[in-house]
Amino acid sequence: GFTPGDLPARFEAGTPPIAEAVGLSAAIEWLEANEEMESLLVHEQQLASRARDRLGEIDGLTLLGPSADRTCGIVSFVVDGVSAQDISVLLDLQGVAVRAGHHCTMPLHTHLGIAASCRASFYAFNTIAEVDYFADKLIEILPKLK
Repeated sequence: GFTPGDLPARFEAGTPPIAEAVGLSAAIEWLEANEEMESLLVHEQQLASRARDRLGEIDGLTLLGPSADRTCGIVSFVVDGVSAQDISVLLDLQGVAVRAGHHCTMPLHTHLGIAASCRASFYAFNTIAEVDYFADKLIEILPKLK
C-alpha cells in the first residue's frame, strides 16, 4: 500500500538527484568508450550462468528468478533454515559483497513465503574467477550457519 503525506507536503518534489545524474552521465560515457552493450550482456549472462551452475550444486539452496539467458548478471537465492542477513555478513567478512533483504520486492517475497533473499550482482568488471570465489566462500560459510 501507499499512504500519501498531508497537504501541502505530499506535493513537495524534494531535492533533485544531482549526484546520481552526474554518476549516470559518467557511467554512460564509460560504457560508450569501453563496452558494446551486446557483448556486455553476453558477459553478464556468462557470469550469472556460472554462478547459477555453482550454486545449484549446494544442498538446501534455492535459486530465484529466471534462467541466466533471460536476465542480466543478477543471481538471487535462499538457503533453507539460514538467514539471508547472516549469509551476507559472513560473506562480507570473506570479501564478498551480496545484498540481503527484500530488494524492493516484498510482495513477491511474501507470495513465495520467504522472509528475505540474497542477491549477488555481476557486471563488466567481474570475472569467472570472482564468481568461483563467491561460490567457494558461500560453500565454506554455510556449515557455520546451519
